[in-house]
Amino acid sequence: MINKQNNDEVQSIFESAMDRPVIKQDKKEKNIAEAKNVRNEADINTVPDDKKEKKRVLKLSKKKIILIVALVLVFSIVLTYAGLMFFGKNGLSNKDFSLLPTEEIDADIVDGNTVIYGGEKYVFNDEVTTILCMGVDTETLRANERSYGNNGQADAIFLLTVNKSNKKITVTAIPRDTMTDISVYAKEGSFIGTEKKQICLAYAYGNGTDKSCENVSRAVSRLFYGIPINSYYAIDLQAISSISEVIGGIEVVANENVWKADGTFLFQKGKTYNLIGKSAYDYLRSRNEDNADASYLRMERQTDYLKKFADKFIERTKKDITLPVTVYNRVKRNAFTDFDVSKLTYLVTELFTGEGKIEVEFYKLKGNIEVGKDNFAEFYPDETELFEHLLDVFYIKAE
Repeated sequence: MINKQNNDEVQSIFESAMDRPVIKQDKKEKNIAEAKNVRNEADINTVPDDKKEKKRVLKLSKKKIILIVALVLVFSIVLTYAGLMFFGKNGLSNKDFSLLPTEEIDADIVDGNTVIYGGEKYVFNDEVTTILCMGVDTETLRANERSYGNNGQADAIFLLTVNKSNKKITVTAIPRDTMTDISVYAKEGSFIGTEKKQICLAYAYGNGTDKSCENVSRAVSRLFYGIPINSYYAIDLQAISSISEVIGGIEVVANENVWKADGTFLFQKGKTYNLIGKSAYDYLRSRNEDNADASYLRMERQTDYLKKFADKFIERTKKDITLPVTVYNRVKRNAFTDFDVSKLTYLVTELFTGEGKIEVEFYKLKGNIEVGKDNFAEFYPDETELFEHLLDVFYIKAE
């Protein structure tokens, strides 16, 4: 018979037996949990390292891409600039030419490069380049292949000569009424021959754009005994206001009383004016047509204006090297030219970099004004003055 004490002992043993497996299970679960925690900690420590490595590689790749793009851009800019310089220099270089003989001047023209004059030997300066600038008396420059002889006139003609070796620019003002040999064409464009006429008419005997510019270039070259013209730049009447607005007002003193063709009084002789936009247009275009020397007096006004314009333009370009491009782009819709961006880049670089000061000299052709048989003014240049000016600008006296 089992008494109560025995029952209590049995119960105690049973409960102890039941408790032991539970304790083992708890330890097992605890061990599993700890193992999971260790693995999780390992995962936490490992995964971010992989992500960091990927980010680091990605960051380096982005830096490399940016660097490569920057290098490509720099290389492209350098290559473009070098190309512009190369083509600009080549386009403004003088090719072989032969100076035309003259009966009026006692000079021995050996060849295009050598001249004997006054007992002195002169050699052509290869560092000189020319740009023929023309102001045409039309509102817009348009090609008209069926209207040769009626495509406007070159009312203002200035020959820019740039000496790259000493940064000297010589601006030669050529009167529109200068008598010289020009090429004459029929209305449909067929060549007729050469005739001695006012040089401004050379533009009319063209198509209103490239052929007209080329014809004036030929006429100016003939006038200067065959000197090569490297580039031309023609503007219409609307360009005057545009150019003056970009550069700002120019102060001048009127050299004569000036009226419009309809009799409207514009400028008083001796009075000071600040010209910009419309006022610059009126001052540079208007002339008193009743006088034989009207065109020459207007050319003097234009020359005076250009002197002050050049001074202001050069000073502003020294501070902002992009100004010539700004002006070029502003005026191009009112211009026709073979003076492209490569030539502009080359000349601006030659003039505005390195040592030396830019010098600008203006020269007006000297001669006599007569009234022709058609009652139009005719300007006959002094041949000796013209030839000596040519030697001074284009040649170097040999030692």
